[in-house]
Amino acid sequence: MKARIPRGLGLSAIALAFLVGVMASHGCLDDRKKVAAEIFSCNPSSRTADADCGKGFMCYSAAQAVGGSICVPTCDPNDPTTCKGGACTQSGACLTRCTVPKNAGDVDECPAPLVCGRLTDSPLEAAAGPDGVCLPLNALCAKNKDCDSAVFTECASNVTGATQGNGLLTSANVCVQGQCNSRNIACEPGSACIAKVLPNTIPAPDVCSPICTPVRDRQDGKPFNECLPGYTCLSDAFPQTDAPACAPGFPGWMCVDNLGCTAGGCYDWGDISPKFKGFDTCAPPCKTDDDCVPYDRGGNPVFLTHNTCHDGVCKNFSSIFFPLTCLSAENGCGLDTEAKCIAPQNDMGMVPQMGLGAFGGAAAVCVHGCSAPSDCDTLSGILHMPMTCGTINSFTACVPMIPDVINCTTSAECYGDLTCEGPAGKAVCTKVCANDGDCATDPALGTNFYCSGVCVPKVAAGNTAPMTGACLSGNGVPDPAGAGIKCVSPTGWACTQDDQCQNGQCSLLPGTNPQFGRCN
Repeated sequence: MKARIPRGLGLSAIALAFLVGVMASHGCLDDRKKVAAEIFSCNPSSRTADADCGKGFMCYSAAQAVGGSICVPTCDPNDPTTCKGGACTQSGACLTRCTVPKNAGDVDECPAPLVCGRLTDSPLEAAAGPDGVCLPLNALCAKNKDCDSAVFTECASNVTGATQGNGLLTSANVCVQGQCNSRNIACEPGSACIAKVLPNTIPAPDVCSPICTPVRDRQDGKPFNECLPGYTCLSDAFPQTDAPACAPGFPGWMCVDNLGCTAGGCYDWGDISPKFKGFDTCAPPCKTDDDCVPYDRGGNPVFLTHNTCHDGVCKNFSSIFFPLTCLSAENGCGLDTEAKCIAPQNDMGMVPQMGLGAFGGAAAVCVHGCSAPSDCDTLSGILHMPMTCGTINSFTACVPMIPDVINCTTSAECYGDLTCEGPAGKAVCTKVCANDGDCATDPALGTNFYCSGVCVPKVAAGNTAPMTGACLSGNGVPDPAGAGIKCVSPTGWACTQDDQCQNGQCSLLPGTNPQFGRCN
């Protein structure tokens, strides 16, 4: 299914002036209901863009680089009643909700030239109600062949990860400009080449993406960035960075806008511990852990990266590393002027080498020196997560407190009901337990842990565990070497090689970097 909107959308002032002139010549007043039912384009580069749209309306420009800008009713993002039946963006734009056509021939609910763009790739969320919003997009797609424009050549479903998870919804994505880096093609005005924005240690998609729209006048003293629904500003997902380009709001990425996630909305980790209050990440809805499996990407999942269902949403521990992520020494660390941005190395000390979530690769890390855990208290408050004094590479530095990963000296360094357990120098935050349920039901740990006197991480596929219950997937086969149980993953789980799968077949997905696939 395809739909287009003309690129020349900058004549809104003329159109509105003509409308007002006609009304005046007939001696009638401005009929706002009639105006609201029409689609008026606007010029976001104009200083009077919002005023040109008329009272009660504003110029919504987040789609400018991939379609156009239109006048929409205003709303209060803190008051849903001001955008009844719609989606109120953080900038105060009331977008009309719609249901994405499911079958060929189904009619798009949106008035032309708008189209119903996908709001979520979660089948659970889509089944619960309208799964799209009416937007001025150049064309809709499910795969690349749907994009036959000379400019917009690639389907965003390949970028959002929707094509990489079993059962995720791929239709009604927007066509974007591809191969900007490999072919050295200039991006459309208002967009940037993601592969050139991020360092070469990150295998970013080779596409142009809209530049984040700065919004400064909607919330007093709180400037923020806005992107298309389903997208977030890289500077918000990785708050130490200055990367004002929009990218899909992947599960686990930090977020500031409920509409900025590919599925679900922003979830506050404060239920785990007050130390996490204000730590918000994109979290798709779920009923069981199985609902979260499609969101595991980038390789064979381990306990840090495997998504599990907690309080009705999917989450994983890798999110805790994102507030430390930086781009380069030149860019520095935006939230911590005392920190240094250190390039990634093979041995990062207590902090494992991490990339930019679903983008993969190896990211630089902000290193804030310390001599005692209390030296990290201020930074912990800024980043909204528990921290202690540990090591990054060869530096003594503030590190996030991760159960069973980061060493502790006292239980005060832990969070929730976790305690510091183990011999001096090797103690970690965990929980004394009597059975697996003590670990699985603890919000500070979850189902990625099992009981072995204390709660310890479950074992990834392809490795040996003492019993099946110790396997991350819950599946195992007798180890040929007789050393216990070899953990394997069932159908649909992420994998990198055949021996990680229960049926011995890992089908690698084309175009993934780092390359991974799904067990057959």
